[in-house]
This record gives sequence, structure tokens and C-alpha cells, in this order.
Amino acid sequence: MLSLVVDTNLLFSAILKLESIISKIIIHNENRFTLYTPDYTLFEIQKHKSKLIKLSNYSEEEYDEIYNLIFHRVIVLNNNIIPNKYFKLAEEYCVDIDINDSIYVAYALYFNSKLWTGDKKLINGLKDKGLDITIDTTKLHEQFYL
Repeated sequence: MLSLVVDTNLLFSAILKLESIISKIIIHNENRFTLYTPDYTLFEIQKHKSKLIKLSNYSEEEYDEIYNLIFHRVIVLNNNIIPNKYFKLAEEYCVDIDINDSIYVAYALYFNSKLWTGDKKLINGLKDKGLDITIDTTKLHEQFYL
């Protein structure tokens, strides 16, 4: 089974719009792949919960239900399981792209998986450095659902 590391922005999008392709890929995965994200993602989503509720026009109960539906399909991992060498390597790749993305790159390197992201700067920056570990929503949808 394929492993994918999911970035926070895609999970934000999935929560905001349950009928989106991103949400459908996550929810209707049907064991095509295993989805991972760092525990930092939970912190970020919790930090922006009120904004997400406001933007989505969900009630708090609806938000909680959708949040649980999404995160029922995503394995959240503590950074301590990833050896430090992967974080160092990821930082080298991301230093002049966006250092904040290095955590996702480290996970992808560790799991020898793709990083599912919509961040064009990250996608192009890593490709320019010879690291082809990203997949965007369009390619993922085409590969598994069409």
C-alpha cells in the first residue's frame, strides 16, 4: 500500500469543504494508501478552529464531526519516531524554499513516500533540487480515481 504524507493546508481544505476532491480522496480512500501527518498539524488546526468554523459556516458540532471524519483516516505521528537525520536532510532541501515545510519533507523521506501538497513553491523547489517526492491533488486523483 502506498504511503502519503499530507500537509496541513490540504487538511484545512478538507475540513473547510467536505465535498471537495481533497475530502473525497481522504474519506473514500478505500485502503489505496496510508495517510500520515505530523502531530504539529493538530496544533495548527486547533489553533485555527474558530476561523475554520467561521469560514465554513459550520456549527461547532458539524465542525467536530467533519474533523473526526477526516482524522479518522489520517495517522497522526509524533516527531520523535523520525530519526534526526531525516529532519537535517529535509532542512537542507527546504532552507531556501520554506523551512516550515521541512517537517513534511522529513516524514516523506523517512517513509519513502510522496508528500501530498498543493504548495507549488515547495513542489517546484524540490524538483529543481532533484527531489521528486511530491504529488498534487490533481495527479493523485488521476492516478487513483480516474
